[in-house]
Amino acid sequence: MAILNDVKQALGIFYSEINKDLEIQQIISGAKDFLLKSGWPSDDLAEDAETPTAKQAIIIWAKMSVNTDPAEMRMNPMLIALIAQARASKPTESEEA
Repeated sequence: MAILNDVKQALGIFYSEINKDLEIQQIISGAKDFLLKSGWPSDDLAEDAETPTAKQAIIIWAKMSVNTDPAEMRMNPMLIALIAQARASKPTESEEA
């Protein structure tokens, strides 16, 4: 639940309401799914153990999804940079062996 509170605070939501919390949790899940498919290391996105950089990427995703008209949604340059950084720090298969 820590990431939920971090994202809510970043969005300026300082109350708890079950439907709003569920909506934000869906946004967080969507962000994690996107990041994983983009090559982000899964360990960085573990539930309640997200790295600070992963939290920032999730927050950027949440802000984009809440504040952007879907027809105008574009990838945020900071999010792209964070994904590139995460990919570069991910150990290759030969390094893991």
